[in-house]
Amino acid sequence: MFQRELEQTSLFDMIAASRRLRSFDAVFDMALENATRLIGAEVAVFYLWDDTNRCLTVCGTRGAPLDTARPHIVVDTEALSLFNTLRHWNSNQPTPGAIEPLVEHYGIVSALGIPVQTEGVLQGWMYVARTSLSPFDEHEVMLFALLADQVADSLEVVTVFERYQHQQTELLTANERLEAMLTDMTHANRRLERSLQIINELSSPILTIAQGILLIPLIGTIDAHRSAHIKETMLAAISERRARIVILDITAISLADEQVANTLLEATSAVKLLGAQLIVCGMSPQFADLVICLGVQMNMPTVGDLATALEMALHMQHSNGAVVRPAVRLGRRS
Repeated sequence: MFQRELEQTSLFDMIAASRRLRSFDAVFDMALENATRLIGAEVAVFYLWDDTNRCLTVCGTRGAPLDTARPHIVVDTEALSLFNTLRHWNSNQPTPGAIEPLVEHYGIVSALGIPVQTEGVLQGWMYVARTSLSPFDEHEVMLFALLADQVADSLEVVTVFERYQHQQTELLTANERLEAMLTDMTHANRRLERSLQIINELSSPILTIAQGILLIPLIGTIDAHRSAHIKETMLAAISERRARIVILDITAISLADEQVANTLLEATSAVKLLGAQLIVCGMSPQFADLVICLGVQMNMPTVGDLATALEMALHMQHSNGAVVRPAVRLGRRS
């Protein structure tokens, strides 16, 4: 009676411990340890089923060195039934079919071949034997069957856990790659923004040609983004340099369209708010026709070329009583 209670306690402990197993090696150790310690097998060998190669692969032993167990047991279709059914034989009985995992003779008194299955599918196989004790009785055979069921459950849990770990690792790797891509894209966007800023600055330089007079030559195409940039930098320059006259040269604009006309109108209004005046030069005949067709009122002085614009700006500066000091010396050095 005491022995049965001890066995039940050990089984409960085994079940509780098996739920915490997180590796296949731990499951193999648990199976072999309980086979020898709890149920009294003197030799125990555990094999894991390899469905790809259709064979059993040894994973651990107790009571016999690992190299005394056959490393692989190839199982054909006919022999598979031998390993899918619990087999029990004693020394006075022949070994069933191909069930002989030990390569050395140990003088076996009694042996069991125990399938480890999940819903009828073979997951592993355990061989236990006694060499000196009495043969296994029916109660011990039942305990081995219970052990095999628990090992099968543990293998299933570990399989799910390792699959989860693998998925987590793949997810972490994917997240790291995504973060690296986002970082690269962020750096690329910053480089692009810096390049666009340099292009905008080079295509819309602001020159101080005399005290209070700024020259802004526009080059290339004017879109909404660049239009906003031109107005922003122009107003900042007027404020910082205390300019009163701004010459906007549109000679080198590649396409004079409605966007350019709107830019000029908005620039005129903004410049006036800062107490300065805008002069536009370099307007082509085609652009003049467009302005007329659009019905746009150009409320700023317009001249044909830069030289005329400079003369007008200097005259306006002189008329206001200011002393004009050129900021840029023109002509050849003497």
